[in-house]
Amino acid sequence: MQKLIQRAKFAERVASRKSAKIKRLESQAEWRQRIKEEFVRRGQQEARVKAERRRRREDYELGPLAPSRHLGEHEEEYGTAEHEMRSGKWVPRKQKRTRLHLAVKDRVVIIRGKDKGKIGVILEIDKDTEEVFVKDINIVDFAVPTAFRSISSEKFSPGEVGIPIDHVQLVCPLQGEDGKVEDVVIRHITLGKSRTEINEEGKPEKKYDRFVTGENLILPWPEKSLPEKVTHDIDTSRLDSESKTWVPTLKSPPAPPSVLDELRNRYSKFRARHEDWYVEQKESEERAKTGLNDGSSMLTPLQEIKSKVAKEKAAQGPPSITFDMWVVIGKAMAKNSKATEDEIMAYDRKIKPRPDAGKLILTQVPEEMHRKKIEPTSDAADWRPRPKTNLDEAIKKLLYEPTYTDDIDPLALDSAHALQLKSAVEKRVRRLERQLARLEA
Repeated sequence: MQKLIQRAKFAERVASRKSAKIKRLESQAEWRQRIKEEFVRRGQQEARVKAERRRRREDYELGPLAPSRHLGEHEEEYGTAEHEMRSGKWVPRKQKRTRLHLAVKDRVVIIRGKDKGKIGVILEIDKDTEEVFVKDINIVDFAVPTAFRSISSEKFSPGEVGIPIDHVQLVCPLQGEDGKVEDVVIRHITLGKSRTEINEEGKPEKKYDRFVTGENLILPWPEKSLPEKVTHDIDTSRLDSESKTWVPTLKSPPAPPSVLDELRNRYSKFRARHEDWYVEQKESEERAKTGLNDGSSMLTPLQEIKSKVAKEKAAQGPPSITFDMWVVIGKAMAKNSKATEDEIMAYDRKIKPRPDAGKLILTQVPEEMHRKKIEPTSDAADWRPRPKTNLDEAIKKLLYEPTYTDDIDPLALDSAHALQLKSAVEKRVRRLERQLARLEA
């Protein structure tokens, strides 16, 4: 099961990376498409300018004989513009404004162009070109394409042309010092911090306030009107959708198991919950795959026997000490703790005391060494008195020196502690033998 969960997580990571790559490629494709459209728009604009210059040149050269261009087949289309001229040049992504201080239904005043000083309401905002379309301002007649003339009998239709955002300023009614409410042109606007709120449709939306720069005065946003919802006879009413037609209980699942297969494919790599038989099948496949990769098929007969013996020993676990073993260990410890001098001598018959074992060995100290200012010379050998060396007392001291094994109950130890105790006793015996050998020498 753990393998399946890891596979699902890996598939999710791969899908996220793939979606990010697709999004990046779509953005690049959109960028290239915009560049192509811009080249096409510039080409059409240059072609129109060249055609108009040619006409003006013909009218100047022909004079009274110049043709009446407002008459004939294109009489109603004369002087109209194409729909490509409705919007201006799109702004590159790096130069775009992340937030705008204007919104639809705001009242603005034109500060540049032929319509300077006029006030109107914003109908639309094009974020790609950062232009606003103001009602009844900057009107141009657009030619109706030939493909739409079957629907509309008119050959041209008036419409607004986009105005750059920098060419308009917000007009807001404010109350003056005399108490009168007047329209005030707001030249400088500061935007507040962004926050996430739930809109009228129940969806999260980022909002922020706008202030008059240098003043603690909030400029209200225009009210948004929700689109009217048209209901039909085939629509499900809210009362029917909210009515409870089935109540789940603890004895029955909220939905049949087959619903999970309908929501997500049974063998999908993103699915984290699987049936028992499918989990067992995947685990058996993994075990078989592991057995092929462990190199067991390439072993020699001797290696196979060794691996089999090692597996049997590993299955047996650590060695255990029986009660009879503990009794023997306890008797040995009691014998060592109650040993007498005769038993110690009988422990190792090879040890024999020296003739001068019980005598105190002293080195004569020269008289010059008793003086304070005279330091010992090389002629004065080791002048320090040596302690009394008795072989029997040394053996008793070495054997009766207290150890951490004196207060241990052997019956209360487990197998690991017993092994440690055995190694400690053997080490102690070897140390006694070395020291006794030095004393004998």
